[in-house]
Amino acid sequence: MRRRAELRSGRLEWTLDVPDRLVVGARAVEEWDALQSPSGSRIRPCADPDCQHFLIDRSAANRRRWHAMDQCGNRTKARRHYARTRAGDDATPVG
Repeated sequence: MRRRAELRSGRLEWTLDVPDRLVVGARAVEEWDALQSPSGSRIRPCADPDCQHFLIDRSAANRRRWHAMDQCGNRTKARRHYARTRAGDDATPVG
């Protein structure tokens, strides 16, 4: 992907210099790049292993984990809780 500088109305503007068949892909890469930050990508997969969605993290701390807390976040936390309580039940002596 290349950009070409052009002077328009006294301002420097950058335009994509790619074949027409590649414009959509090149713009997608530009948009993805714009969402990057010094602390890492703002685009990431949902932390729920069963989920196929990605999320754009707009939180100040860049620490969002699930694309939807009420769906994937809740299921993931419920699974962890169930695993902890099951592990605790197995370790409890009988009698």
